[in-house]
Amino acid sequence: MATAREDGLVKGLGLVSATTLVMGSMIGSGVFIVAADISRQVQSPGLMIMTWIVTSVLTLTAALSYGELAAAMPHAGGQYVYLREAFGPLWGFLRPKADFEVETRKKHTFTSAKSEARYDTLVHLITQVDPAAAGKAYRALQPYCQSAYAEIAPKGKSFDDLFRKGLQVLIETPTVNRQEELVLKGAMYRFKDPALEGLPPAQKLLIRTGPANQRSLQSWLKAFAKACE
Repeated sequence: MATAREDGLVKGLGLVSATTLVMGSMIGSGVFIVAADISRQVQSPGLMIMTWIVTSVLTLTAALSYGELAAAMPHAGGQYVYLREAFGPLWGFLRPKADFEVETRKKHTFTSAKSEARYDTLVHLITQVDPAAAGKAYRALQPYCQSAYAEIAPKGKSFDDLFRKGLQVLIETPTVNRQEELVLKGAMYRFKDPALEGLPPAQKLLIRTGPANQRSLQSWLKAFAKACE
């Protein structure tokens, strides 16, 4: 029975109830839902069993890794805390709050609108920055960036050229105004269209932020690139 402590929250779940809750959600999604998708993809009982064995090992490894991380950093926040401690507060904040999701319509798989919405906050924050002010800041920092880059780059290479090339890659990302079909290759979803799948990783990620977010980012990047001149 749930009891209230004077100095804390209500303890509503014990070890057994919490364990069965997790087991129920995992069995419901992992067995009754995922099994059909795996069968449809591999079309072989033997391959399906092999897939379950391999993914079981990977899942166990991931669970043990998360257990170690949780024991080492017993704080609320989950992946945000681990990314913050490993790479700094910025990367923990930039991680989308939700996981990548897909939706199936008439046996065709597409990126879920929820997955695109994961980037709304980040895109909003970036585009709220004045591109002229950001360009001025870059011009002030560029000599220091070049000095640091010169220590690791081949002789004659310019940080500014590399930076502008990266901006141009993002600006030239083709705009996709419809949901593109995905196919599952191994453990990763890829674009079914070879032309899209052949794009650089940065461009594919930009497309997966959704048409509205992509247009907003590209518009801001164009203004920023011009301000950097």
